[in-house]
Amino acid sequence: MWRWSRVRCAADALRFFAEVRQRAGGRAQWRRLLLRPFCLSDNKLGNIMQKNLSSLVSSPQQTRFGNAKEFALPSDCRQCDVRFACNGECPKHRFMTTASGEYGLNYLCAGYKHFFHHIDPYMRFMAEELKQNRAPARVMEWARRGEVRAS
Repeated sequence: MWRWSRVRCAADALRFFAEVRQRAGGRAQWRRLLLRPFCLSDNKLGNIMQKNLSSLVSSPQQTRFGNAKEFALPSDCRQCDVRFACNGECPKHRFMTTASGEYGLNYLCAGYKHFFHHIDPYMRFMAEELKQNRAPARVMEWARRGEVRAS
């Protein structure tokens, strides 16, 4: 269990880093990798020990999953200021209704919004540090000085 938790944390850290890079202007095509279509057995793409990762990511099944995931978003998600980070999250978690009654809202939406709004100034600071070729770890010193401003 400990090892899986570390792997999961590393995957989440990579995802957040990718989003920071994207927000900072490094518009790499991470979106397809972040769709993670392995949460339901119907969406399994294959075994990375047996197939090349790039072939899995560019497979027709992955493309269909990605398109379906995006087009099934309720309008609240499409207009959300933190969509860049969660993109509606995993479809298996989309069973709530929006304030206007539209089905497909992620049940973790309120928590995600709170979390991403909370970390936004830190992420912006680290993105700027990366743009300036400085260590993003300077965020700790910056936060201790109390220079954090909510977005």
